[in-house]
Amino acid sequence: MPELVWYRSDLRTIDAEHLSAACERSSDVHACFMITPGQWRRHGIGSNHVEYLRRSLEDLGSRLAELN
Repeated sequence: MPELVWYRSDLRTIDAEHLSAACERSSDVHACFMITPGQWRRHGIGSNHVEYLRRSLEDLGSRLAELN
């Protein structure tokens, strides 16, 4: 059965208990991260933070791809 790993604020792959547990339960693991511009505005997240988050998520995607 597929497993879903929901990334929120901690974007680690190393020592990520939720990722390790999902991989132990299934070989079909999917990761997701959800945020909307409305959330950014409500929480006062500026363009520099959004760019940092974009780059961090891009890096997370690369690290997850390396893990297959």
